[in-house]
Amino acid sequence: MLVAIGRVVGGYEYHPAAADGMRHVRRVEWLVTDIDQQAVQSDLLDSMGSLLTVFELSRFGAAERVAALAEGKPDPGRPDADGFAATLTEPAKLY
Repeated sequence: MLVAIGRVVGGYEYHPAAADGMRHVRRVEWLVTDIDQQAVQSDLLDSMGSLLTVFELSRFGAAERVAALAEGKPDPGRPDADGFAATLTEPAKLY
Protein backbone atom coordinates (compact mmCIF):
# COMPACT_ATOMS: atom_id res chain seq x y z
CA MET A 1 0.00 0.00 0.00
CA LEU A 2 1.21 3.52 -0.77
CA VAL A 3 1.00 6.77 1.18
CA ALA A 4 0.61 10.16 -0.52
CA ILE A 5 1.50 13.53 1.00
CA GLY A 6 -0.11 16.72 -0.21
CA ARG A 7 -0.64 20.32 0.78
CA VAL A 8 -4.11 21.90 0.63
CA VAL A 9 -3.71 24.94 -1.63
CA GLY A 10 -7.31 25.98 -2.28
CA GLY A 11 -10.46 26.82 -0.46
CA TYR A 12 -13.60 24.73 -0.31
CA GLU A 13 -15.43 24.15 -3.60
CA TYR A 14 -18.75 22.47 -4.29
CA HIS A 15 -19.31 20.75 -7.64
CA PRO A 16 -22.98 19.71 -7.86
CA ALA A 17 -22.53 17.88 -11.18
CA ALA A 18 -19.73 15.66 -9.86
CA ALA A 19 -20.27 12.04 -8.84
CA ASP A 20 -21.64 11.32 -5.39
CA GLY A 21 -18.81 11.51 -2.87
CA MET A 22 -16.78 13.81 -5.13
CA ARG A 23 -18.78 17.04 -4.83
CA HIS A 24 -17.00 18.61 -1.85
CA VAL A 25 -13.39 19.38 -2.78
CA ARG A 26 -10.31 21.40 -1.96
CA ARG A 27 -7.40 21.75 -4.35
CA VAL A 28 -4.26 19.86 -3.33
CA GLU A 29 -0.65 20.12 -4.43
CA TRP A 30 0.66 16.56 -4.25
CA LEU A 31 4.23 16.57 -2.95
CA VAL A 32 4.79 12.82 -3.21
CA THR A 33 2.37 10.02 -4.09
CA ASP A 34 4.37 6.81 -3.82
CA ILE A 35 5.75 6.34 -0.30
CA ASP A 36 5.73 2.68 0.66
CA GLN A 37 3.65 2.24 3.81
CA GLN A 38 6.51 0.22 5.31
CA ALA A 39 8.64 3.41 5.37
CA VAL A 40 6.28 5.04 7.89
CA GLN A 41 6.62 4.05 11.54
CA SER A 42 3.52 2.49 13.07
CA ASP A 43 2.62 5.34 15.45
CA LEU A 44 2.53 7.86 12.60
CA LEU A 45 0.72 5.40 10.33
CA ASP A 46 -1.91 4.88 13.05
CA SER A 47 -2.42 8.65 13.24
CA MET A 48 -2.98 8.67 9.47
CA GLY A 49 -5.79 6.13 9.86
CA SER A 50 -8.37 8.87 10.33
CA LEU A 51 -11.80 8.40 8.80
CA LEU A 52 -11.58 11.97 7.57
CA THR A 53 -10.23 12.82 4.14
CA VAL A 54 -8.50 16.02 5.29
CA PHE A 55 -7.14 16.15 8.81
CA GLU A 56 -4.26 17.56 10.84
CA LEU A 57 -1.54 15.33 12.21
CA SER A 58 -0.50 17.03 15.42
CA ARG A 59 0.96 14.35 17.73
CA PHE A 60 4.39 12.75 18.00
CA GLY A 61 6.20 15.38 15.92
CA ALA A 62 4.04 14.42 12.94
CA ALA A 63 4.54 17.63 10.93
CA GLU A 64 8.32 17.32 10.92
CA ARG A 65 8.16 13.59 10.21
CA VAL A 66 5.78 13.99 7.27
CA ALA A 67 7.98 16.80 5.91
CA ALA A 68 10.98 14.43 6.05
CA LEU A 69 9.02 11.73 4.19
CA ALA A 70 7.94 14.28 1.55
CA GLU A 71 11.63 15.10 0.97
CA GLY A 72 12.48 11.42 0.43
CA LYS A 73 14.07 11.01 3.86
CA PRO A 74 13.18 8.19 6.28
CA ASP A 75 10.65 8.71 9.07
CA PRO A 76 12.84 9.90 11.99
CA GLY A 77 10.36 8.56 14.55
CA ARG A 78 8.87 10.12 17.64
CA PRO A 79 11.01 12.85 19.14
CA ASP A 80 10.20 11.56 22.64
CA ALA A 81 10.95 7.89 21.94
CA ASP A 82 13.85 6.32 23.75
CA GLY A 83 16.46 4.26 21.91
CA PHE A 84 14.94 0.91 22.89
CA ALA A 85 11.39 1.92 21.93
CA ALA A 86 12.65 3.07 18.54
CA THR A 87 13.83 -0.46 17.76
CA LEU A 88 10.44 -2.06 18.39
CA THR A 89 8.50 -2.89 15.26
CA GLU A 90 5.49 -4.53 16.93
CA PRO A 91 3.85 -4.48 20.36
CA ALA A 92 6.05 -6.02 23.04
CA LYS A 93 4.85 -9.20 24.73
CA LEU A 94 5.05 -9.36 28.50
CA TYR A 95 5.80 -12.71 30.09
